[in-house]
Amino acid sequence: MDEKEIIKEYFPKYEIEKNTIGKGNFGTVYKLKDDFKTRAVKIVKF
Repeated sequence: MDEKEIIKEYFPKYEIEKNTIGKGNFGTVYKLKDDFKTRAVKIVKF
């Protein structure tokens, strides 16, 4: 499953920003937003 598909599954009302916040050894951080909030979500692959 793609990282963006996982985000859409758990945060269906949020839009994923175009660019990632960061990428490192332990995962990628995405910026999400909706009408009221902005969140950062880190996806860690096992």
